[in-house]
Amino acid sequence: SLDPKIKFLSSAESLLAVAMATNSTEALSKLSELEKMSEKWAQEAVDMLPSLAMALVSLLIGWWLIGCILGYLRSKLLSVKVQVKGDLEGSDESDSELVGSEKHAVDPTLVTFLSNALNAVLKIILVITCVGMLGVKTTSFLAILTASTFAIGLALQGQLANLAAGVMIILFRSFKLGDYVDIAGVHGEVIDLSIFTTTLKGDNNVTVHIVPNGSIGTITIHTDKYNPKHS
Repeated sequence: SLDPKIKFLSSAESLLAVAMATNSTEALSKLSELEKMSEKWAQEAVDMLPSLAMALVSLLIGWWLIGCILGYLRSKLLSVKVQVKGDLEGSDESDSELVGSEKHAVDPTLVTFLSNALNAVLKIILVITCVGMLGVKTTSFLAILTASTFAIGLALQGQLANLAAGVMIILFRSFKLGDYVDIAGVHGEVIDLSIFTTTLKGDNNVTVHIVPNGSIGTITIHTDKYNPKHS
């Protein structure tokens, strides 16, 4: 009666030994695979170091150059001034003080806006270029950027219309600070002209009208002869 038990125990021990051997073999196999993967990753990281260093150097130098060049151009544009000319006859004291003074040849608001916009565009292009130097495909980045720009444009249609109108007004000098104008159904003196809005001061020197540039259609500019201030 002991022989079957002994045989059973010996067979169970044999099966356990086989199972342990099998598990250890699998563990060693997985450990070997992990070692190979880690070696592969380490080698890829070492191979990428020159590209990574080149991309970082290019990013830093490009970032610095963009800031220097745009800063230089902005300062040059803002340093160009012209002398205000006009006829003193029929002008009041405040208007006569402007005659003979100097003003910027290019509106500072427009210069600042365009330089900031160009700065953002150039830096985005720089970052995408540096990422491409690492071997990363930039097609997906360009697709995401295009989709985001399109979505933002749709969401800000009104502001983009104001922006475009403001740029055109400033660029072509449709009117300037101090002019008495009729725009968008309101009348007053132009006291502020920005990219998005135009601010008018009413004839009573109390009312202030803030007019979106996109709503400006016909512009009527009053000369001194018809200016309510001089009537």
